[in-house]
Amino acid sequence: MRRNNKFRWVVVILAVIISLIYLYPTIIYETMSLEKKEELSLQGKLKDIQKKVIKRGLDLQGGMYLVLEVDLVNLTASLAQNKDEIFNTFIEKLKKVEYENPDANFYNLLDNLAQQENVNLNKYYRENVRDGKSVNEYLQEEAEDGIDKIEEKLRNRIDQFGVAEPSIQKVGHKRILIELPGIQDVEAAKELIGKTALLEFKLLKDDETVRITLKRINDYLKIKRDKTSEVTPDSIIKKSETNDTTIVEENKSVREDSLVSLADLFGGDEISDEKAEEVSSDSMLIDRQTFDENPFNAMLVNLGGDIGVSDKNINAVKKILSSEDVQKLIPKDSEFLWSADPVLMGDMNYYELHLLKKEPELTGSVITDADVSIGGGYNPSSAGQPVVNMEMNGEGTRVWSRVTGANIGNRIAIVMDDKIMSAPVVQGKIPSGRSEITGMKDMGEANRLAIVLRSG
Repeated sequence: MRRNNKFRWVVVILAVIISLIYLYPTIIYETMSLEKKEELSLQGKLKDIQKKVIKRGLDLQGGMYLVLEVDLVNLTASLAQNKDEIFNTFIEKLKKVEYENPDANFYNLLDNLAQQENVNLNKYYRENVRDGKSVNEYLQEEAEDGIDKIEEKLRNRIDQFGVAEPSIQKVGHKRILIELPGIQDVEAAKELIGKTALLEFKLLKDDETVRITLKRINDYLKIKRDKTSEVTPDSIIKKSETNDTTIVEENKSVREDSLVSLADLFGGDEISDEKAEEVSSDSMLIDRQTFDENPFNAMLVNLGGDIGVSDKNINAVKKILSSEDVQKLIPKDSEFLWSADPVLMGDMNYYELHLLKKEPELTGSVITDADVSIGGGYNPSSAGQPVVNMEMNGEGTRVWSRVTGANIGNRIAIVMDDKIMSAPVVQGKIPSGRSEITGMKDMGEANRLAIVLRSG
């Protein structure tokens, strides 16, 4: 009897030891800090640990469940050639029809609307349609190919979140189902996964163009506020070529900030624009010392040479910039874009506002790889700091060499979904197609930028 008990105890102890051996990687991984995971990821050791971790689904550990839908209207518009006003109007109507019929077959809606509006789609796709295919068949093939590419890009993005057992599968002709068990930073995951994979490199406009543009807006708002005379965009453009002013004044040691209503700024007439974001408050924070002469600049601050807008004023500034008259004051080849992330100064968040060329120099399609490393001692400005290394294909290398060579000392913004992810200064001509991007505040920001570049 004792003998049998001893044998059982030996079996139990061995089972416990073996269980602990198998559980050890899971315990280590689950108790590991995010900083340690980032460090091991850079060393290439994290995946080895993840392979040994016990896989648990959403039912055991929770996580994220997302359904993404491909924007077929946008795809249809982007593939068209020789676009004109008729086509643009057709696309706007197609958006409305699809919105009202979310579960209907998109391609049937497309054909039916084209017949109703008497729009000849062959005119806009004949350069790409081959082998006797119809426009409808061509668009379906492109959509299926696009979904396959998106599925692969999503896998690449999600792999870098460290999710042990993600599930990504196509559902129907335009949806992708994603399950991410155990994900911790839900907002960061949603932001990254939900980004449209449209990456662009755009040159920032020179200081003189920014100065003139801000002066036009300031002059317009001042006359509008004071009602001293009739104001039109053309009259403002003629006037703005004189009377120099700084882009945005340096932060004063003492700012006379106070609240002003948006209605007061326009003499009781607020800008009307259906597409503008709703202003969460009817007031904005302005600097009284600047307000009389430069009412627009009164809402801005200087962030190390860049224009900053507090989160208190951002909706008001967006509403002003989106108005029809103010849009006419902005150079036709330019646009204002915002930084993706705010800068904390004091106890307030500020978003950077930049004036860029509308047309990109390059798109993300030329990027072949991007990774993160730690800067070496040969460059004091980046030594010990995170660096994003970016590589381009042959076509991108040729264009990048020309663009960087012609813009040494200027800045090129990395734009994702009309948000500026980074705006590094061109230090020199880059003929090799391999670039280093520095200036990220931490490893997390560098990793996010590298993922965005790879999925561009």
